[in-house]
Amino acid sequence: MGQYVAAIAVGGLTAATASMQYRAGKQAARGYAMQATQARIEARQASLQYRQQSLDVMKNILATQATIVARSGAGGIDAFSGNPDTLQTYALATGVNELYTIKDNQILALEGGELQAKQYLIQGRAARLQANAQALGTIAAGVAMTKQAMPA
Repeated sequence: MGQYVAAIAVGGLTAATASMQYRAGKQAARGYAMQATQARIEARQASLQYRQQSLDVMKNILATQATIVARSGAGGIDAFSGNPDTLQTYALATGVNELYTIKDNQILALEGGELQAKQYLIQGRAARLQANAQALGTIAAGVAMTKQAMPA
């Protein structure tokens, strides 16, 4: 009779341990999924900051060109030929180069965030699979111990 009680105790403890391992893996996967969501949110925030920078650059280009035209006109010079035109072209080219750089940074921020999110999701799946394997191993060991505790 004592052997049956021992077998039942081993079986119960085994089931409880396996259940905790399974839940721990599930919880770890949830944690990684939350980190993945956070990585995506941070990437979007960075992308919006780059978008704001590009708007600031465009405003600066327009302000610079307006200043060149105004000063040229105030000095009695044709603002759309000669030196003033060259200054406007230079200001525009410099601004466009800066816009391209900002756009590249925006793309890198979004893609980097997505890659980081995917990495977190992969880690979450691995944690869940590892916990499932541990739970199965615990169950197998518990079955073996229960068989030893049972009378022949």
